[in-house]
This record gives sequence, C-alpha cells and structure tokens, in this order.
Amino acid sequence: MTAYHTAVDQFERLMNAPATDQQRSVAILAKTARIPLSSSKRHTQTLEREGFLRREEDGGFFRGPAAMRVGLTALGFGMLTLRAEPILVQLQQSIRTIAFLGAIQDRRLRIGPHLNGRDSRPIALRPVYDLDPRPTPEVGEPIDLHLDEREESGRRLTIHLACVAHSAQNFAVVGAFLPSNHTQAAHVREMLGIARDRFMSIQQDEQ
Repeated sequence: MTAYHTAVDQFERLMNAPATDQQRSVAILAKTARIPLSSSKRHTQTLEREGFLRREEDGGFFRGPAAMRVGLTALGFGMLTLRAEPILVQLQQSIRTIAFLGAIQDRRLRIGPHLNGRDSRPIALRPVYDLDPRPTPEVGEPIDLHLDEREESGRRLTIHLACVAHSAQNFAVVGAFLPSNHTQAAHVREMLGIARDRFMSIQQDEQ
C-alpha cells in the first residue's frame, strides 16, 4: 500500500470511529480506528480543520458538520444542514439544553448538527440512538421519545422531536434533549415548534 493509500485509509477509519459512540480522546479515537497515535493526532487536526470531525467541550469527538452534511444529503436532507446553524443557535439559546437536527432511518435516530446548552451537562450525547418501536412521524407533528438510555443520574432520557421533512422512509427531525431536572417542557415544545416552522420553510422554498 502506498503512502497515499495508507493516509486515505487512516482518514476513513478516523471519520468512521465516532459513528455510533462518541470517542472521548485522541488516544481512544486512535485505538478505535486501529492506527498509530502519532498518525491519529496529525490526521485528526486535519479532519477537524476541514469539518469532518468535531471536538466537544468535554474533549470527545463527533463527526463534524461536513461529514454530517454528506450523510444527511444522502438521505435527501442536505439543504437543511446548510442553513441549520442559525436556527439551532436560536433554539439552543432559548431552551438551554441540547438542540439538534437529525434523521430517523430504520429504527435509529441519527444526531446531526447540534449545540449543547448549559443545562445539558447530565446528558452524555451519542451519535446514534436505537428506537424500538420505530416511530412513524408526520411532517409538522411533535413526538416525545423516552429512551432506554440513561443520564448520569440513572434517569431515562426524554427527547422532544418535530418532523420537518421526509424522503422515502427517512425523516428529518429537529429535536431537543430534555434532562430530568428540566422544568420547562412546555417552553421547550413551544420553541421547538418555532424551529420546526423555520426548517419547513426551507424545505418548501426548495420545492
């Protein structure tokens, strides 16, 4: 294998490492990707700079906005990711917990572009959540999911979602994680409705 092909292979492994679980450090990322730590450090910096990896405040890694855009584009929702940031910023600032754009595919909720709020600390965010049974959302309708995932306190996670678009059997959703200590569920739903309408207007503009 040439140096070029080795580098491409290592980049691919690093980008795939956070596919289902957040990697908490460069060392763990390198171990998961099965590449030397020295190469991992160098390649990780490049992937962060290009937007294919994103480092969270706690030091862990997620797929970056460029990688998420590619994935959501494949599901038919690429335009939403291009204009997601200002909508998510407004939502996150108003609810103070995790706000995200994601997709429901098969029985999985895939977290896309997201912002953490100051009330989101009890939540260890994952890139993918299994859904059983699989929800069948209607565009514009709210959904509340109670996951088997647990907060650090041991309580179940609740996610408020609103479907903003669908393509084949896939659904784009804007959502918010609600920590068990959060007392403003009605406010979160109201702000989520505003974000939903803004995302839906993007989709309508493209039709």
